[in-house]
Amino acid sequence: MPSTIPRFKGALLARLQADAGLAGIQISWGNPHPARLADELIIIDAATALQTSGSLGARERDERYRLDIIVSVSGPARATQQSLEERAFALAAVIEKSITDWRESGLPQGVLWVQVEGISSGEAFTPQGDTREASVFLAVAVIARMAL
Repeated sequence: MPSTIPRFKGALLARLQADAGLAGIQISWGNPHPARLADELIIIDAATALQTSGSLGARERDERYRLDIIVSVSGPARATQQSLEERAFALAAVIEKSITDWRESGLPQGVLWVQVEGISSGEAFTPQGDTREASVFLAVAVIARMAL
């Protein structure tokens, strides 16, 4: 089944990599393996979609999906969880601003709407206890139209 998801992910990746507010941050489409994970990492992750046609025999299809973006900030165990989490939320705010600006300056062909619609956070330690990590998870809503 055709989808706009790969094209949108590619456009989002290029946009975030070009954003001056994210300079020096590792940004990848999925896990960047085999590259070493940077202390500050943004992953354009999974998407879940629903597609609908306006009528039988329609020559286009609307696609609504949720795209997950993971923002991860790691540091030594002596770093405070607060400092890591605040940095992760600051990076998430840059991503949201970039997406909002994109809406105003013109979205990629076929994309009708994009917006950050949800956010959650989490934390982790390595099993060795020498590193801690804060994550922010962004849920991005996308509405697109594609020709069949």
